[in-house]
Amino acid sequence: MSTYNLRQRMASAGLLIMLFILAGCARSEATTESPAVPSETQSTITPLAPSATTPPMAVTVNGEGILLADYQSEINRLQQALAESEQTMTVDEQKETVLAMLIDSSLLAQEAVRSGFVLDEDEVQTRLDDLAVKLGGSAALIDWMNKYGYDDASLQRSLKLQMLAAQGRDIITSTVGDNSVQVHARQIRTSDETAASSYYARLQAGTDFATLAEEVDPLTGGELGWFPDGYLLYDDLNEAVLTLKPGEYSQVIKTQIGYHIIQVIERDETHPLTSETRLFLQHRTLETWLQTQRDSAEIVVLVP
Repeated sequence: MSTYNLRQRMASAGLLIMLFILAGCARSEATTESPAVPSETQSTITPLAPSATTPPMAVTVNGEGILLADYQSEINRLQQALAESEQTMTVDEQKETVLAMLIDSSLLAQEAVRSGFVLDEDEVQTRLDDLAVKLGGSAALIDWMNKYGYDDASLQRSLKLQMLAAQGRDIITSTVGDNSVQVHARQIRTSDETAASSYYARLQAGTDFATLAEEVDPLTGGELGWFPDGYLLYDDLNEAVLTLKPGEYSQVIKTQIGYHIIQVIERDETHPLTSETRLFLQHRTLETWLQTQRDSAEIVVLVP
């Protein structure tokens, strides 16, 4: 069993995105140089060379391990990134962030394998070749590997894990279709509580909502567009939208950015998603799936 607080989940998501970018490098039509990285076939998420003694692990996820050496390398890379960006994290925060990233990646990779996906070794080598070309050749790749603490084996392990995780991510987010239950809404927003109360009183007295919204915000008329449940930034606004019927408006709602009166204009059970709302639903679907998996998986952390 494993649980994470909000800060850990956000950090995990950020690292996953960076790793997915590495795993998803665009293919090059012609490769002039190949990196000095072996292309032996591997069939496990965490490939280990045959040995009389199993290398120490940092964490196991449903019985599959992440090498302690790989965990320590990720810690070093995070510390390097923090130094370069002049940001700070405590030792415990660094540990939690890296463990969260590795655990989430493992859960996603396992989903890919469970779904029948087989990682093509040629694709792995192509991604490595692409990375070498992008960096400027084999020598530049070696310099990059040295800078970020990779050797041939650890780079292949990291890349394979993230390629599998990216496939698992795509499988999960593919459940989000082209349409969704959505609402069309508008709002009246002001930073002044007295003004908000005055606007609400005018609405109660019979002033048309659209007319007043246009008066308050001539540029947009308070238009919020179409969006799915949970899309608005503040929970109180989302809850109001859920309970309102078309044509109804809320009482004054206070948030960190002001005072709002929100009106639902219409609802549609199968409204087309925009690229932005689809991405929102995909992210929410992925996070919901990950949280469920974290709560039910057998996760054993072996680092102190």
